Amino acid sequence: MQFEILIIDDHEIVRFGMIQVLEQKFIGLKISESPNANHALGLLKDYDYDLIISDLNLPDISSHELIKAIRKVEKRTPIIVFSMFPKDVMENAMSSLNIQKYVYKGDGLQMLTEAVFEIMGNIENGKKNKKIQSNADSTPFEKLSAKELEVMMLYLQGKSTTDICHILTLKASTVSTYKMRVFNKLDVKNIASLTKLAFYYNVITSM
Repeated sequence: MQFEILIIDDHEIVRFGMIQVLEQKFIGLKISESPNANHALGLLKDYDYDLIISDLNLPDISSHELIKAIRKVEKRTPIIVFSMFPKDVMENAMSSLNIQKYVYKGDGLQMLTEAVFEIMGNIENGKKNKKIQSNADSTPFEKLSAKELEVMMLYLQGKSTTDICHILTLKASTVSTYKMRVFNKLDVKNIASLTKLAFYYNVITSM
């Protein structure tokens, strides 16, 4: 399974260095990058990331407002703040905004890779626990009707809306309605998010 990271930093050289180090340390990463908050928030509306690494000193938004804005879009995604602001000054303030790690840039990229490694481990353990629990416990998918489940599974199989219309003999507007009901009931925003949720709960076994 691919692990997807979004890096937000307004310095191109810093982003380049982070990407080089992370790709050398970890196999199978997919890394996106953003130079400012507005661009990053646009990406977060369309893509589902496993981890966000963000600077605080961005040109278009304050540090606190940035984290708050991210949390409105991504309530559960882990956030690592990687910043030149001293850790003893900012860590407590940032933790109140529900970030997972605060790494001081002055400590170097080794500290960042250790934080990424820890969070990746926590995510993998969480997936294993969810798969185990899903055998006995209720899952979010129980909220769906039979037809919603049918439409959802076809999307998870890679079918297009047009394909699903032909398979189920439904109008495109009807299929779109079922799709939106699935998204709303499962609290996901796109097929990528839906696929990851289905994988977490063992509804599908590969991605």
